[in-house]
Amino acid sequence: MKTAFIIALPDEVHHAETLHGIPVFYSGVGKINAALRTAEIIHKGFTDIINIGSCGSVKHKLSEIIPVGKV
Repeated sequence: MKTAFIIALPDEVHHAETLHGIPVFYSGVGKINAALRTAEIIHKGFTDIINIGSCGSVKHKLSEIIPVGKV
């Protein structure tokens, strides 16, 4: 297993290059950018890619972590 984080904007994690020793990759905003950057990360050999970031919602509380089962 080779793990990486993908995050839309550097400001979301204070421009970190790694989090807990895991490399951070930035995609820019939007689904297309995220998909393209994810493909690049997979091509680099990463097998576990964790998407973290922020989004707007009226259903969830501020700072709530929303787990995703499978994609």
